[in-house]
Amino acid sequence: GKMAAKKLALAPTTAEMAVRQGQLDGLRAEIAKGQAVARRLPEFRSQVADLETRLARLKAATHDIEGGDLSARAAIAGRDEIAALAQSFDQMAARLQAADVRQKELDALRRDLVAWAGHDLRTPLASIRVMVEALADGVVQDSETVQRYLQTAQRDIRSLSQLIAALFEMAQLDAGGLPL
Repeated sequence: GKMAAKKLALAPTTAEMAVRQGQLDGLRAEIAKGQAVARRLPEFRSQVADLETRLARLKAATHDIEGGDLSARAAIAGRDEIAALAQSFDQMAARLQAADVRQKELDALRRDLVAWAGHDLRTPLASIRVMVEALADGVVQDSETVQRYLQTAQRDIRSLSQLIAALFEMAQLDAGGLPL
């Protein structure tokens, strides 16, 4: 009697068995999820490695641009945020490169302009100097030739004034002092 009653008292009830079965089923489900994650770990590692490689390419292109290599591009394909960022970076790099090319062309034009302006300034100055020296030294004395020399000097001075005004205006435009 007593022993059977004691065993009966120790035996779980149906409700307790159902609770334990539910806990066991929950543990089995969690173990199954863990196993599924464990099976996908190599895939996750591969994806992380791919992300690291793509970010390293973007970082390298950034350092190249920073170092002055405006032809550097990240060239990362894909449809994710990193690919979108790389595409924006590459577009920015292309615009920088194009602006650099334009700046070099403008610098070359500016150097040519200075050389041409120097020539255009020297020629009338030399002409004026020769005519003024001839007049001052008395080499030219007839009034018709004196008048012609003075008119030529006036014309050359006007030409020089226009050239100097144009150069001044270009310098102001270049410095941003005048609107276009």
